[in-house]
Amino acid sequence: MARMIPATLSPETESGAEGRIFKVLRDSLDNSYTVFHSVDLLTRNLKNRIVEVEIDFLVLSQRQGLLALKMGT
Repeated sequence: MARMIPATLSPETESGAEGRIFKVLRDSLDNSYTVFHSVDLLTRNLKNRIVEVEIDFLVLSQRQGLLALKMGT
């Protein structure tokens, strides 16, 4: 089972798809994986303005590397 951060899905998560993916990642990956859910970060948009964005899932593996997942709107 993957290490999930946070360990449980926030009750504020409205997306059913995110809830399902949270469970699939947690239950399908082994303990060599760490998965971060709902990671906020700052970046620049096309107008070079700083904006806040969210990565829905950030999957880390020492063997496989890094995978960022953003759910479609």
